[in-house]
Amino acid sequence: MAYKVGAAQLEITPPLGINLAGYFYERKAEGMLDSLFVNSIVVADEVTEWVLVSCDLIGITLDLTNKIREEVAKKTGFRWDQILICCTHTHTGPAVSPNSAPYVREEVYFQFVMQRISDCVVLAKSRLELAEAFCGRGKVEGVAFNRRFWMQSGKVETNPGVGNPQIVRPAGPIDPEVGVVFFRSSATGQLLSIIVNYALHADIVEGNFISPDFPGYMRTTIKQVLGINLPILFTRGAGGDINHIDVNLNPNSPTRAKLAEKIGKLLAFEVLKIIEAPRQERCEGAVWLGLENIKLPLREIEEEEIEVAKKLIATEKPTDNDCPEVIRARRILKIAQHAFEPIETEVQVLGLGDVAFVGLPTEIFVELGLALKAKSQFPFTWVIDLANDEFDYIPTKRAYSEGGYEVNSSPLAAGAGEELIDVALEILNLQGNNVRKGNK
Repeated sequence: MAYKVGAAQLEITPPLGINLAGYFYERKAEGMLDSLFVNSIVVADEVTEWVLVSCDLIGITLDLTNKIREEVAKKTGFRWDQILICCTHTHTGPAVSPNSAPYVREEVYFQFVMQRISDCVVLAKSRLELAEAFCGRGKVEGVAFNRRFWMQSGKVETNPGVGNPQIVRPAGPIDPEVGVVFFRSSATGQLLSIIVNYALHADIVEGNFISPDFPGYMRTTIKQVLGINLPILFTRGAGGDINHIDVNLNPNSPTRAKLAEKIGKLLAFEVLKIIEAPRQERCEGAVWLGLENIKLPLREIEEEEIEVAKKLIATEKPTDNDCPEVIRARRILKIAQHAFEPIETEVQVLGLGDVAFVGLPTEIFVELGLALKAKSQFPFTWVIDLANDEFDYIPTKRAYSEGGYEVNSSPLAAGAGEELIDVALEILNLQGNNVRKGNK
């Protein structure tokens, strides 16, 4: 089946001196390893169309997403529910959230990046041409690790340290699957764009130099091998509790930028293997989408806790990430900021025949993503977390009894993650029935 596809990429690198997001202490960009980009793709058939945007940013909140959607809608005519914006979650990129203290969002850069995202979608739409779609799945192991561990104390710790003798075992699994959808021009056979999905934190490079982290190295490698400067969209899977740290690390192993480059290349080679396979899985069927709003319940706190948290935040200025009391205080203030009311967010699904991209807000625990994949009726189902919204972690219900950084940080009540997955499955079931009946 032929679709119409258009894709584009634009640079969104900020100036040096900008505040970098991702840690609990202040960092400013002192240099640059690689440029940051926004990549977008428009996919359409005779009836329906959708837009997927991937940004080299740590995340954006739903109100900012909707401002961008409004701008894009004015320029293109797309409806809001047709536009999904996700982030690669690089920790060496600028802060774009207004409430991400100690980082300060620089309004000039934010206005610039909103303009670039909308321009990128406009360019993608202007390049629509008949194309064929293909999909496949691969696997990359040995580079992604569950960062939560059971310790000899009987507690769960996040990132307890390389070689820590108190480690017993990981507290959860990983998801090694690499999901790939790629598009070729019907007229020339030329590759037009690639969408890649993998569950891993982009927090490998560290430091104060701007970098898209491993997704950037992946894109560069693919382009170099293919000899084409095409838009490549990296979408993060359910990677809230997944990072690159091997606690049994060989002391001679690469770290930081060198490790990010090696991981990016491994992913790139797996993507290329799928693209160059002699037998390719063609995407057949209608373009479809679904979106549901959802209210996620908050944890209960006392008024006294709010005052204590305010005083702590006003006086404590962390110099590293080992600041559990500050993290807890920020969580309490987030709950107060929402006036104890549930957080309103959304679940968005973009489909292409038997392929479903399930956009979930903020950082999702891998077990929730694996459960969604297992229960989906679509043979190619990939979770995109940090889709449209970013406000913290969404752990499993079980994790709340275990503790750890992610649970200490999250303002959500236990069970919110499972509610989110149930809503996503309802959309998938509804759309699955419609697609199979020939409706959209």
